[in-house]
Amino acid sequence: MVGFMAGLIPCPMTLFAMTFAITRGVPQAGVAFAVTMMLGVACTLSVGHVLPPAAC
Repeated sequence: MVGFMAGLIPCPMTLFAMTFAITRGVPQAGVAFAVTMMLGVACTLSVGHVLPPAAC
């Protein structure tokens, strides 16, 4: 749940990419980038939370 919630918060790079995509007329590319970033952060944090401390 923590990984999912942290993945919902956009980082500055995501906001920049969304703005850039919108100004270029391809908002779907910006949304795809934002979703990919959200899933990547959520997966990374979730895996780090699930693994035992010795495995990290």
